Amino acid sequence: MIYLLLGKDSYTKKSFIDGLLGSQTSIEKVELFAPETEREILLQASGQSLFSSKKLLVIYDALQKLDGPKLIEELQSAEDIIVFVEESLDKRKKETKSLLADKHITIKEFAIPVGADFQKWLLNEAKERGITLQPQAARHLAQRLGDDGRQDISYDLWQAVAELQKLAAYASSDPGAAITPAEIDLLVAESFDQDVFRVTNAIADRKPAEAINLLNDFIERVPGNDEKGKIINLAAILAEQFRGLYAFQSLLSRSAPDAEIIKATGFTPGRVFVYKKLSRSFAPQKLLEALRKLEALDGELKSTTGPAALQFLLTVQGLMKS
Repeated sequence: MIYLLLGKDSYTKKSFIDGLLGSQTSIEKVELFAPETEREILLQASGQSLFSSKKLLVIYDALQKLDGPKLIEELQSAEDIIVFVEESLDKRKKETKSLLADKHITIKEFAIPVGADFQKWLLNEAKERGITLQPQAARHLAQRLGDDGRQDISYDLWQAVAELQKLAAYASSDPGAAITPAEIDLLVAESFDQDVFRVTNAIADRKPAEAINLLNDFIERVPGNDEKGKIINLAAILAEQFRGLYAFQSLLSRSAPDAEIIKATGFTPGRVFVYKKLSRSFAPQKLLEALRKLEALDGELKSTTGPAALQFLLTVQGLMKS
């Protein structure tokens, strides 16, 4: 069986993949992140597992650059469950059209819900966690998480689940009581770290316009009029994320299992999933260079009176050229 999972909703994608694995201990899960050649995939599909007779082979970000139609043809006879995970494919390409029309592939779309769909999702997830969440509170939570009704959303479902888990812990002290908008304000802070993580993603994807727009939006949303203070704080959060990526890469380089990574980093499984994807976009030396640039910028901002936002934006643009 061959699956192609499309869309930005990595949370539900992971749930779907976990569902394929289920409770079957006889199936080994193997992940490939951005393989460079078709051969890497074919070797995994044809190779014998040390632990099981069958594999769940999950391949991330491969079809944009590899010969997808040829791969699918080669993999049709494989006994493994094969899952290709892509955020999007260029539907103008002949190869993409061929993939989407191939009857050997089961295609599933995973879009992050917005507006009323997101509120419905929050209500359903809250109910599963034993939370009494009224529609008005669901609307407020959605807005708190960044849903303003636009399609260019600024949240993900990992973030939403983390906040629902927090609300569930709070609600456990008074079972049956409905969560109010005021309690959501108390418990669900606007996540600026999450905003900066989206900046990191844009830098990794070499999307300067998107990164600059996200940075400008962040600066406008942070309370206060001290622009330099905002920039210094923003640079510090970005540097912390780069340091985390560098440490994460060292764990990946020695093939540490997810359980060890979670224990060493304190990351949730969702954050581990995202960091694996991000890590491939930065060579370790480039991360060190980025940290040196951010450290130099921090010193410059604290000792000069120049335009802080401009200096920071120029530094970020330089990171995407490196």
